[in-house]
Amino acid sequence: MGIKYKMKNYILFIYKIWAKVYDNYIDKLFSFNRKKVIEFADIKKGQKVLEVGVGTGLNLPYYSNCTVYGIDFSKEMLNKAKLKKSNAKIILKKMDANSMDFKENSFDRAITTYVLRVSPNPKKILKELSRVCKPNSKLIVLDQFLIKNNLFLYLFQPIKILLGWGKEYYIKELIKNSNWKIIKIIPFGKMKNTKLIILKNDK
Repeated sequence: MGIKYKMKNYILFIYKIWAKVYDNYIDKLFSFNRKKVIEFADIKKGQKVLEVGVGTGLNLPYYSNCTVYGIDFSKEMLNKAKLKKSNAKIILKKMDANSMDFKENSFDRAITTYVLRVSPNPKKILKELSRVCKPNSKLIVLDQFLIKNNLFLYLFQPIKILLGWGKEYYIKELIKNSNWKIIKIIPFGKMKNTKLIILKNDK
């Protein structure tokens, strides 16, 4: 078995545990203004939105007047998400973001919060997002990213991986040779390396 396959199974195992306590405890460590994140997506009435790594559905109450497809590869997380209320039409699916069961050009917007960091292959997720999203569609990414010459982030990465919290990347390296182009980078939250990235699908 490859390293990425083993890592995927490890993450599934960790999130099976985290699902039980995520909303009450783990989320507080990464708390952020979810309503503001959704607002940055500039979702129009009736549009189709894809949320990759919907988790326990903590973003779902902040959507309105659109159709949201929330995918996650953890059934335990999705079971929690089913309990969330929203003014949008919510469709939840168990799915691997590396290989999505959606047709090309299906979505007007896409959102992912603290997902790329936990994926063994974030570049593949971005490629799949470009495929299933329409040309010129927006992708909102909220995550923690590497900062050059920050020794603490490098030293702390192995611990984060063991906890299932993934690792940081350089955003420009992630989107290199992809269809995604950065529109804006916004500092977000208390952590210095937390950024909200607005991207356009330039295909």
